[in-house]
This record gives sequence, structure tokens and C-alpha cells, in this order.
Amino acid sequence: MKPTKPLAEKSPAGAEHDEELHLRFPGDRRAEAGASMSTGAMLRRLPHLVRRALALAWAADRTSTVLLLVCQALAGVAGALALYATTGTLGALLVPGPVAEHLRTATPSLLLLTASAGLRAVLGIAVVGLSGRVSPRITREAELALIAAGCAAELEAYDEPAYNEQWEAADRGASTTPDLLSNAQDVIASTVSLAAAAGVLATLHPWLVPLLLLGSVPTAVAAVRTARIHYLAAVVTNEDRGALRVYRWFLIDKTRADQVRSDQVTPFLMAKYRRAEAKIVAATDRATRQAAKVSLLAALGTGAGSALIWGTLLYLVASGRIDLAAAGTATFALRTASSGLQGLVGNGARLYRMGLYLDDYFTFLDEAGGHRIDRGELVPGAPQLVEVTGLSHAYPGE
Repeated sequence: MKPTKPLAEKSPAGAEHDEELHLRFPGDRRAEAGASMSTGAMLRRLPHLVRRALALAWAADRTSTVLLLVCQALAGVAGALALYATTGTLGALLVPGPVAEHLRTATPSLLLLTASAGLRAVLGIAVVGLSGRVSPRITREAELALIAAGCAAELEAYDEPAYNEQWEAADRGASTTPDLLSNAQDVIASTVSLAAAAGVLATLHPWLVPLLLLGSVPTAVAAVRTARIHYLAAVVTNEDRGALRVYRWFLIDKTRADQVRSDQVTPFLMAKYRRAEAKIVAATDRATRQAAKVSLLAALGTGAGSALIWGTLLYLVASGRIDLAAAGTATFALRTASSGLQGLVGNGARLYRMGLYLDDYFTFLDEAGGHRIDRGELVPGAPQLVEVTGLSHAYPGE
């Protein structure tokens, strides 16, 4: 962490304005992450980030990683079976006749629905347990790899400011690895849920899949844009938040308290503190208003898409293209798919932001900060004899 050059502004009266303190971390790429965040960029980069997360998990614990992927796949299959069982249940109940006969007809579907729900619950517990097992191992492997890369650098690298900045950036990248697997896992789970629901909709009627995208895209785009707005607001105010910590330290730290009080600078520092805090509040309020506008437009688009979806479902039922049971299943599937898409976007945005920090980490591993030791191919053998002659030692003054 290092302070930037003080900013001096001219007041209307011509005198210099008070200097402002700004703190920046070398190699901090959060501004770049926020500026480049978009729906298209995120979707293009997500597969690479998920592969990278799984590669780290594979290196840390292969067995648990395989079991984790199997549990995720089985959870998606169980979700699809539950949706199909919903069709059978509704089809057995939504017909005229005695209730007892309906229940007997619906029993197989109800059993399948119950078994699917139970299986998904068990798989969810297994996924949490496996993630809790793998995540600490990923952190350990990431730290060991970073230390090994640092040991592979030439000693002269420690005199290079760029090397130290690259090390700090890589260290921040390594610190994101505990959350890497959980975010990648959530992305996988949302993708599996979305794929399962879309597959069910495709079997019910092919028109329903494009309707799913039409109804969910506004919400997904809005989620990315609002995340970008809030993230950029956090980046903009980060320097002021760092200044607040410095001001707070000067105001209340025991080692500085005597100077602050004897020099009577408390009003001055408090004014600085309030000014930095006011800038943070203003930026946060501005971001909140922008995000609210985006969410409002997304809600209008989602409402129009929902109206089109329900209108199409009514038309399909009225025209006899699908029955009431299939329409009920389509309703559940659309909700499941919409939830999966929103989860994919939300978790994908977080994983995307981690990606730039991980790039710093892996770049350092590959290059050791650009100072990797260049070793030759010849390996000398072990010495046959180590001999010391004429050695003496005396303490000073003896």
C-alpha cells in the first residue's frame, strides 16, 4: 500500500485547497475488472474460470473433486425427474373421476417426486461436505505453489519494485482461492439446473425454450449491470475508505493521541474524515439510483416477457397442443430455469471478478515475477570430500 501524490486544488479565493489523501494498492486490478464486466465478456470467460477452479481442486483432492462433480450431475438429473414426475402427477389428478382412483394412478409419479426431492437433499448435503473438504486443500496448494515460485526467483528480484508489486498481486490472487471452488460450484449447479429445466421444456413443446430465454434475459442482463454499478462504486470509493482508516488511526491510536491533542489537530482530522465519508455516501447513493433505474427497466422487460409466456401457455392449452398437466409442469420448469439463470449470472459475475486476480497469481507462478532462475542442464554430483584447514576463531577482545 502506498500513498499517491497529494492533490492540491485551487479554491475560488485563489488559495490552495487542503490536500487529500488517497491510498492505492500496487497491482490492484479491480477498476479493470469492473470496467470490463459485461454479459458477453462474462459468458466467454466463465468456462475458462470453471476449468481453472476444477484444475486446482483436482490437484488438491482428486477423489473429492470427482465425487463433487458426480453429485452435481445427479442433482440435475433428480431435478429433471422431479419435473417429469410433476407432469404425471398433475395428469393423474386433473381428470374427472373418483379421488381414490386418481391417487392410485398418481402414486408412481408421487413416489418418484418424493424420491427425487430426497435424493436432491442428500446430494446437497454431500456437496457441502465435499466442498468443505476440498476448499482448505486448494488454499494450501495455492500457497505452497506461490511460495515455491517465490523461491525460484533470482535474489536480485527483491531489489526490484515491480517484483514486489507482482508478488503482492499474486498473493491477493491466492487469497481468493478459498471462494473460488464455491463460486465455480454454484455456477455449475445453476448451469445444470438450467439445462435440466430447458430439456424438460423442450420435450413439452419446442416453443417454450425460446420463451424461457426471452423472459429471463432482461433479468440476467440487469443483474450483470447492477453488479457492475455497485462494484465500480466500491472501486471509486476504495481510496477514500483507505483514507478513513488512516484518519481513524491518527485520531484514536494511543501512540498518536498525545500529539493529536497537544497540536490541537482533532478538528482538522475530523473535518478530513467527514469529507471523505461524505464522498463515499454520495458515490453510494449515486450507484443506488443507477442500479434502481436498471432494475426498473429489467422489471418492465421481465413483466412483458412473463405476459408473453403466460399468453403462449394459454394459447397452447386452448389449442390442444399441450394439456393442463404439461402446462403445470412448464410453469415449474420455467421458474426453475429462471432461478438457474439468475444464479448463473450472479455467481458468474463474482467468479469473473476473481478471474483477474487469479491471472496475476498464475502469471507469477509461470514467470516468478519475471525473475525465474535460469538453470542449466548439468547437475553436479555430490562432493566426495569436504576438507577445512587452518581454521581459527576468536571473540572480539580476546
